[in-house]
Amino acid sequence: MFARLALAALACAAALPLHAQQGSGMGGGRGQMNMLAMEAPLDAETFAKTMGLDAAQAARYARLRQAYLDETRVERDSVAVMRARMRIRRDSMGGAGAGQMGPGAGQMRGGEGRMGAGGPMGGMRALVDTLNARYTDFENDLKFLLTAEQYARYEEWKVAERQRRMEQMREERRQRAG
Repeated sequence: MFARLALAALACAAALPLHAQQGSGMGGGRGQMNMLAMEAPLDAETFAKTMGLDAAQAARYARLRQAYLDETRVERDSVAVMRARMRIRRDSMGGAGAGQMGPGAGQMRGGEGRMGAGGPMGGMRALVDTLNARYTDFENDLKFLLTAEQYARYEEWKVAERQRRMEQMREERRQRAG
């Protein structure tokens, strides 16, 4: 029974980053993982260069970024550990996918589903929701920091970064598949 639950949790974890990329993209609805929220925002020097910030903007961005890092460190580290553990379990079980787990594999604990509050990923869901909300606040603060042109450049960068990360995930999947 435990092995079946573990496999279901792993399949959900593997699908979560892809699901988060659908629709509005990197984040969005409750439980969807915004990949940008899970990691540190671009360092101040790279961000300033990429977005064309002046010295005052760069200094304000550095403070904004540091505040985000300080406020989300525990959550980001916890999600990273949970995801690493799920990958290890998945790999130790032969990389079983959702299609290999049989009927009902997507439902856990009273039908709450893969991200249900009582399910194995309930703790991760709360962390993801917290990080997504905080990253939304971070981006709202960016709107006040950047000019309209710079913010448009940031939005273009996000699209390109999403595509890069999706391709990286696809390549990693291909390598695991053999």
